[in-house]
Amino acid sequence: MLLEAFDKVRLQANSTIAAVRKPATLLVAIEQTLPADSPATAYLAALSSTLSQVTKAKDEVLHCALLYLLSLLVPTLEPAELQPYASSLLSTVDPLFKAYSSEAPALKSLLSIASSTLSNVPLVQLSTGPVPKRVFTSVLLLTTDARPKVRRKAQEVVADVLANPPAPAMQHPYRQESSSWIADRLDEAVRGAKRSGEGDEARAIALLVFVKNLGASWDPASTPQLLPLVLASLTLSSPHLTLTALTLLSHLFSASNEENTPEAIEDTLTALVAAKPKGGMGTEGGEKLLAGWVEGVGEGVVALARVSPDKATKTTSTIFPTLLALLPPSTTPVLRQAVETGLALMIRHCITDSEILALVDGIDGSTLGALIELVSSSLTSAQFAGPPLPHLLAVIRALFLRLRLRLPSSSTTAASALLRPLLTTLAQLRTTHQFEWKRQLDDVLSTSIQVCGPAAFLEILPLDLLPSPAQQKKSSEWTGGRAFLLPLLKPNITNTSLAHFKDHFIPLSSSLFALSAAAKASERTLEAKIYDTLIDQIWALLPGYCTYPLDLASSLDLAFVSTLTTILYSTPSLRQPILRALQLVLSTTTSLSQSLSPPEILLAQFGVTPQEGQANLAHLRFLAPTVLGVAFNLYTQLDKAEAGSGVGTGVLAVIKDWSAALGPDEREGVVGKVEGLLRTCLAEKDAAAATTTTSNDKPEQGVEIGLLDIALALIPEKGQAGTTGLESLKALFELARSEQVLGSRDQGVQKRGYRILNRLVEAGVIGGEGQAARAGEIIEALVERGGKVNSGAKRDRTALLATLVEFLPATALHHLPSLLPEAVLNTKESNERTREAAYDLLVLMGRKMDQGGVLDRTKVRGMDVDPADADEDDEEEDAAVAAPQEEGGVQANLDEFIKMVSAGLAASSPHMISATITSLSRLVFEFHASLPQETLTELLSTLIIFLSSASREIVRSAIGYVKVALVSLPTSLVRPSLPTLVPALLNWSHEHSNHFKVKIRHLLERFIKKFGIDAIENECPEDDRKLITNIRKRVMRSKKKKTKQAEEDAENDMVDDEPAPKPQVGGRSAYDEVLYGGSDSEASAAGSDDEAAPAAPSAHNRKTQAKKNKASRDADGGKGTFIHEADGEVLDLLDDRMMSRISAARPTTAARKPLGSHFKTDEATGRMQIDDEEALARSASTNANQEGGDGMGAYLEAMRGEDGHTRDAKGKTRFNKTQGKRARGDDEDEFEEIKEGLKSLEVAGEGAGKKRQKKVKRESVKIGAEFKAKNAGGDVARNGMNPYAYVPLQSVAGKNKSSRGQGMDITGHKTGRKGKK
Repeated sequence: MLLEAFDKVRLQANSTIAAVRKPATLLVAIEQTLPADSPATAYLAALSSTLSQVTKAKDEVLHCALLYLLSLLVPTLEPAELQPYASSLLSTVDPLFKAYSSEAPALKSLLSIASSTLSNVPLVQLSTGPVPKRVFTSVLLLTTDARPKVRRKAQEVVADVLANPPAPAMQHPYRQESSSWIADRLDEAVRGAKRSGEGDEARAIALLVFVKNLGASWDPASTPQLLPLVLASLTLSSPHLTLTALTLLSHLFSASNEENTPEAIEDTLTALVAAKPKGGMGTEGGEKLLAGWVEGVGEGVVALARVSPDKATKTTSTIFPTLLALLPPSTTPVLRQAVETGLALMIRHCITDSEILALVDGIDGSTLGALIELVSSSLTSAQFAGPPLPHLLAVIRALFLRLRLRLPSSSTTAASALLRPLLTTLAQLRTTHQFEWKRQLDDVLSTSIQVCGPAAFLEILPLDLLPSPAQQKKSSEWTGGRAFLLPLLKPNITNTSLAHFKDHFIPLSSSLFALSAAAKASERTLEAKIYDTLIDQIWALLPGYCTYPLDLASSLDLAFVSTLTTILYSTPSLRQPILRALQLVLSTTTSLSQSLSPPEILLAQFGVTPQEGQANLAHLRFLAPTVLGVAFNLYTQLDKAEAGSGVGTGVLAVIKDWSAALGPDEREGVVGKVEGLLRTCLAEKDAAAATTTTSNDKPEQGVEIGLLDIALALIPEKGQAGTTGLESLKALFELARSEQVLGSRDQGVQKRGYRILNRLVEAGVIGGEGQAARAGEIIEALVERGGKVNSGAKRDRTALLATLVEFLPATALHHLPSLLPEAVLNTKESNERTREAAYDLLVLMGRKMDQGGVLDRTKVRGMDVDPADADEDDEEEDAAVAAPQEEGGVQANLDEFIKMVSAGLAASSPHMISATITSLSRLVFEFHASLPQETLTELLSTLIIFLSSASREIVRSAIGYVKVALVSLPTSLVRPSLPTLVPALLNWSHEHSNHFKVKIRHLLERFIKKFGIDAIENECPEDDRKLITNIRKRVMRSKKKKTKQAEEDAENDMVDDEPAPKPQVGGRSAYDEVLYGGSDSEASAAGSDDEAAPAAPSAHNRKTQAKKNKASRDADGGKGTFIHEADGEVLDLLDDRMMSRISAARPTTAARKPLGSHFKTDEATGRMQIDDEEALARSASTNANQEGGDGMGAYLEAMRGEDGHTRDAKGKTRFNKTQGKRARGDDEDEFEEIKEGLKSLEVAGEGAGKKRQKKVKRESVKIGAEFKAKNAGGDVARNGMNPYAYVPLQSVAGKNKSSRGQGMDITGHKTGRKGKK
């Protein structure tokens, strides 16, 4: 952190501002006097000694620069490093608080130094030393400073110091004095505010906020002195001060301490209730004050309930109706939310168990009964319709949660006995289609299901899913009962009786099956689909019933398992919920039987003791063979699509969980049986393949795939091979590594074979004696078979190799070089998981080498191979293992491993070189802190050479390595390579393929941010400096844009203070973020000039839109409610479902007009007058002409008229063409209208009419006629104008081939050419 802070300071060495440039030059000067790699304490000693020698009067700028550097340095020091200098630092900064009292920047630096120093002063020195106390007093005085930033910083320092007392003290020695001083200053500020002092009012608000922020650091002994002051501030007319005081009161009530006696809390609460703000309803500011008052009252009642529950219950009976009455007239969400929270707190904390039991027993006069009656009447009251209703529903939900208490006389809860009428009313509201708060009501119903249980809930609200015989005949009359409860029941059923599902839902499902079959037989497809959906929803409840069931042993018997088996085989749509139920019943029973909690707690929470859990687990072990047999048969019957879906995954999960419940002998028998079946199936497949003449490269999936999946599910967890017989697992291991599996052409078989081997090795099959030799033998066998690996199996093979490497001891490291070629090449695979597995293998091998040991080069595989006889395809592998070709052994370490990997750089294939560079990037990112600097420097200089390669694949990997090095390596190591690195990168800055240009620009931005723009520009060739200039301009534009946006945010009213969340890429490792992540520089965030991207809405636009939305809500929902009435229907205010017809949204659905409203009506006869089409057309034309006189007509004329114009995408003006069909059509229409007018004026007889109707022959005007010579055949110049220079070619060139009409030559005469149709 210190290095980053000082790096930012160094970048300001060339700043034009003296106050900014001085710390940078001072830091450089101090570093020149210190040796390289000096610790932080050396900087502290140098800065402290310099500060003691320089005074403010001598050089104020230098003095402030020293304080600034110390404020950056001191917070980063460890306590052991800072304690020797604490006394001298405090003595130095003590007189500076007074000297710099008028300069905020210096005060902020002094406060940072004092915060870290006072937190590391010993207890004895704090108690007796005068200097620390004077410094703390100076800081405490600044907590009431008029400057906001200084005041806020001082309050943070005081809170931090008091929150961290020195050992062994439990509280800070300055805590009591500080609290007393703050209370005295608050008293003075409140008295001044009563005399209309604006400064005193602001000071009182700051002190109240300061007390709240102190939290637990506030001394409880000063609370009695504080409470009267807070209550006195409520009587003032300042809204801000009142709201701050109410917030502090709420905080003080919520803080539990011994000083709060019942009498004191009751007196304070009474005074707070009497200080209710008046006249605030209906205005935003007034309701905000009321919300603070409600919050304080709620916290006060809860605080009273902690010390005196009976008094709190009595107080609740009077305060609860007062707060509830604020809900209907409220117009702002702030007040409604505060009322909801306050009422929920009182219900949760102020209603005792004795009160609940008394009401259940029928004792009258209880507070709870009055509250339930009040809430029930409010639910059907028109006052609470609209916006207050969801908050009332939240209060009802809190009431259900509080009545979760189980009654001692029965297994039901108090809610099912006391809230039956309320639940019925809620259901009536839910069944009304017009009800708009269904989501909030569903939350209440879900809570009631959790509290009452499904049996009691459905007893109050039955589903009624079966239609009556009359409704079956007329399906349109059947409404489906309360089918909406099924989705609510699914997530809220747990820890209940499984017998309820057997007795209630299975018969209901059978009846619906029969109705569905009858509907399908009668070809009522839609009705059958509804029944099938209900059946699916019913069986989706089974997993909830199987989660901690109360009657497992009696309900989950063989008959019920037989029923489930039949459904699994016959109904594919119900397989997933049944399989999930089988998993949950075993997992929950196992966890309950193995719980270490006291039996009484388990009995209270789950209704089952650990002994009953053990008995239930034994019962499930009895059923395990039956369940496993069904699962085996079911999985082998699935096709390829089902096996890869959720059904196949569920079957395998059932096999895995239920096989773990078996004993070791039983489990070994199951594994052995599966292994035998698999061996037989593979042998039959090989025999069939040998007799088949045609080769099939992609054989279809057979039974062996299912058996392999089952075998994989039967393997125990990591390190638990002892729970199953090792003989069967070893036989399965040998089968999985045989040629039948690993050498199979079927990709699925090979992939599952590697996966089984990996799981068996993790389980410990090769453990015990000879483990190292066994692991090495397996590695060598796998390396020999490396050329026969399918692409889909490479990930599992790489994971197996990584697991085997973990078992290698320090004496068997000679197996690692043979794994390097495959690991390196797999980093270039297209599959992302394969690449990640290869990276993990490389890192694991690096850690294994880092643990030490001896790598015997003579035992490396391939030492005896003659290079002349080597296969041409193994050239890359030979290059990768070329490093260990010396005799003898070598000490294993990271440096040696990097050399082994670097041998791949000598390969002749660009693909291998690129993979090697990628592997080195990953290793350097992982181990850069452990590698020698000489190795890192040599690697960087070597890979810079590859930036000049002609292969883009190599260059792309080299660029990635440079990016990793820039992020991971220290600055001092990369800086010497800049003269060669920057020109090599700029050579590819003009290449657009593979996104080279963008990558190089991002890299240069990172370089500039880390080394400064001058250092990079000095190493940049002259021809490429334009790119550096562009980056500088983009950075400046980004800064200006941020500054302008900050100014706009400060000027505008902040509607939403939270910035827009940045998109995050999930699932990426830290290495992928460095290698593939975007630039983190400011310039990159600003975007590129030559890259177009969709612009996100600015913060200003978001806030403007938020204001509009808020205004719209206030105009509709916030100001009142609306009644939705149908035609001829009047709202019945006495109906319980009346609330569903009152909404907070303005009605938008227009009533359907009568049919006769579309036609005119004769006033005399009342008959409709239907005009003909011509009259309607003339009327429409007249209306259009009348509307054309408005602004829209003028706009259309400007856009489409002959004199109109538009602008193209580049902003150029384009005038409308008048030679098109639209213009000609308009002219013809106008000509027809003129002819109609002439006809209407015929008064001179038939001859005159004919004369008028005679078509006038139009003369064609030839282009360039004004230039035609009178006595010659050519053209002449007229008025100094040449004819050929002003004739537009588009007018004489004729039309294109696809148009109609004749062409025109250069003289304006029509040609004989016709356009093609």
